[in-house]
Amino acid sequence: MGVQAIKKMGGKVIAQDQANSESFRMPESAINNGSVDWVVPLDEIAATLMNLLTQDKTGREAGLSPHFYKDGKSS
Repeated sequence: MGVQAIKKMGGKVIAQDQANSESFRMPESAINNGSVDWVVPLDEIAATLMNLLTQDKTGREAGLSPHFYKDGKSS
C-alpha cells in the first residue's frame, strides 16, 4: 500500500528527514507530492507515533487503524 492510498483512507504519513537518510528518494517523492504529514529525524519517529497515539484512546484522530490503542490492547 502506497502513501497515497493511506491518505485516501484518512491515514497519516511520517517520513524520515533528508539529513539522516541514507537514501532520500522515496521519502522525497512522497513529501513532494503532498502525501506526508510530518517529516522528522529517524530518532524522533517513535516519539511522533506515541504522541499521535495518545491524542485519542483509539488513535482515530491521528488517522491510525482503530486496533492501535494507547494501552496496546484491542477491543
